[in-house]
Amino acid sequence: MDEFRVRRIPLFLLLAWVCASCSSPDDIGQAIAVMPEDWKIVEAYLQLDQAWDARERQIRAMDVADEEKDVLRRQTRGGRPDVALAALAAMRIIEDDAGGVMQAAEFLVGHTSASPTQQANIRLGYETLARLIGPDWSRIALFRQATGEWSEAVDAIAQSESSEREKRLLMLSIGERPKMFDACAAALAILDQGDQHPQLLDAAEFLLTEATEEVGADLLLSKAAQAITVHFSHYDEWPRMLEHLARVEPPRDAVDEFMRSMAMRAPDREVREKAEQLLSTIINERQ
Repeated sequence: MDEFRVRRIPLFLLLAWVCASCSSPDDIGQAIAVMPEDWKIVEAYLQLDQAWDARERQIRAMDVADEEKDVLRRQTRGGRPDVALAALAAMRIIEDDAGGVMQAAEFLVGHTSASPTQQANIRLGYETLARLIGPDWSRIALFRQATGEWSEAVDAIAQSESSEREKRLLMLSIGERPKMFDACAAALAILDQGDQHPQLLDAAEFLLTEATEEVGADLLLSKAAQAITVHFSHYDEWPRMLEHLARVEPPRDAVDEFMRSMAMRAPDREVREKAEQLLSTIINERQ
């Protein structure tokens, strides 16, 4: 990719240049023919998004009032770049299966929550990652280890005697919480194996308890919950797990459908009542 010099040009400027330099429909068609292929479209978006994130980190690290930071965001950062075109390019990469499929799947899961095709993007991304990673429990173990180390670093910063500005800079230096895409994909692959996998229940509970706030939580948690109902008829932890399901933010159609089925058909009366109560609370909060 290093030989591709145009990748440093923001995508919207590149498109504008192409159109401006064309004097006829035939010229436009010829120019489009030499445009970057799908992965380079994704790369162009990532360049824009990384610049946006870098500016956001600069603003967050400034020792000024929150109101001034908001002004700076409006004046010098703007909204996050539009991801729709790059999302479609990543989907084509997966469909063509001609290289870069893993990266395209991770891009769909990690970067396209603002796309109009968000749910389709995330489903395709996770299904592809699950197929490529397979039922590998070590991915989950590694994620938990990395998250534990990150949490210890955050706690150490919070408890230090550093100034608030120093703490902000230290937090920026350790970065965000470790991503769990690979761990979630491995858990989905384990679910697909059913009771043939010895850690089926562990994988389902991992998703239910730790993926509640993830992009794609509706898919992840509904699949985990369904796996438990199919393979563990005497599961005792439903009241607690229903609480986790209730925390999923919209879109949550699959989770709501599962909770409705539990409210109507769960063998245990306590579980039915718990599901009904949580659904009622969710409905009231939406009104």
